[in-house]
Amino acid sequence: MTHGKEEQTMVINFQGDMTVDKAGSVRDELLAALQQGEPVRVSCAGVQDADMSFFLVLLAADESFRREGVELSFAPDLAKELVPLAKAMGCHRLFEGGGAVEKAEINLSENGAQ
Repeated sequence: MTHGKEEQTMVINFQGDMTVDKAGSVRDELLAALQQGEPVRVSCAGVQDADMSFFLVLLAADESFRREGVELSFAPDLAKELVPLAKAMGCHRLFEGGGAVEKAEINLSENGAQ
């Protein structure tokens, strides 16, 4: 996980395998960002593998940020291999706006699958 700043927006870049053994550190990192009260942009471009715990933490963070009135956005860069799990977890909406999620939906509908 790396941090950066883009014109007053903190950027959190998750990388590698985001599985249950890292869920606590993902949660802690997002909570620390929330406490700073600045807008946060999450990128998952470097995530190679993820399980449901990662997506549950992202959903919880989204709710916490909204409740506190702090902007949290997600880059539309989720790897297409992770889109089915994100959809199953109801998390794909966080990554909408282009990128792998939109392309995967187009590919699925071209094949007639939903």
